[in-house]
Amino acid sequence: MAITLCITYGTGHRPLEVQFTQPLVVLGRGKGSDVELPVPEVSLVHAEIRVEDDGAFITDRRSRNGTLVNGQELVPERRKLLRSNDRIAICGFEIEFIEGLAVHPSESRPDPKAEAYAFLRTILKKRGNLMEEHGGLVVLNGPESGRRISLAAPPAFLRIGRGEECEVRLDDGSASRVHAVLHMHWDGVHLEDLGSKNGTLLNGDPVRYQRLRDRDEIQAGATTLAFSDAASSWLEEVTSKSEKETMDYIPQVVESVKQEPPAVEPVEAEVPAPSPAREEPAVPIAQPRPLSDRAIMIIGGILLALSVIMLALFLR
Repeated sequence: MAITLCITYGTGHRPLEVQFTQPLVVLGRGKGSDVELPVPEVSLVHAEIRVEDDGAFITDRRSRNGTLVNGQELVPERRKLLRSNDRIAICGFEIEFIEGLAVHPSESRPDPKAEAYAFLRTILKKRGNLMEEHGGLVVLNGPESGRRISLAAPPAFLRIGRGEECEVRLDDGSASRVHAVLHMHWDGVHLEDLGSKNGTLLNGDPVRYQRLRDRDEIQAGATTLAFSDAASSWLEEVTSKSEKETMDYIPQVVESVKQEPPAVEPVEAEVPAPSPAREEPAVPIAQPRPLSDRAIMIIGGILLALSVIMLALFLR
């Protein structure tokens, strides 16, 4: 039996439809999940849906923040039968369960990494941590230093070089006419060198094809461009953190939008005057009591008797 999951995070966005024909669908934050939900509150393996001959069943895998079906929290490790149009709630994600294929299969994106990346952009925008809609470039040197280039929504590409056909045209004689290209996919931005005469460097190393991360530096000819994309950085970090590490995890804001905390004047704490030492009463040392006369006479009698007995035994 095929199933469809219609997933939303917040309001104002059309649900993303994901279709499955496999018997087990894992929902969680971990990289191996079939449906990645990339927020720290979601457990690495949060819940799973098993499709069997008699229906589909959902089970909460002892997640940290729980799973709800139609508003009722699931008992961990106790499976529940799902019906079409049931609504699953996981840490801000609303997931509608549908038996069978979706009405608009062409609009679905079955790649879990693509789903996670798309959701993450929505989450970061709501939390104010996303500077560029789909990432961006900043020229770091040369006559156009400081120039910013926004990236188009995926799927798209952006050519870099000194030729007029390039979307990012460089005023740099050491760059090739079409030097490199950026490929914008749902799972991130990838850099490809197009056989340039001087090569393309990524963070100082030659590169042919590689996925970019936030604050990577691209060198084409003598021009260096910085790539910024909070989503690509956070997605890699949050899906690889352990449950313990995410307990106090706070998403890192892009460096250029961070604000320094207000200065706080040092305050000298008053040190209380030491209280006078308290003298403890002296404990008298017990003195041995002298023996009485009667005790001395008894001890002397015993010694005398022992002496007589020893003498008698000696004379025998």
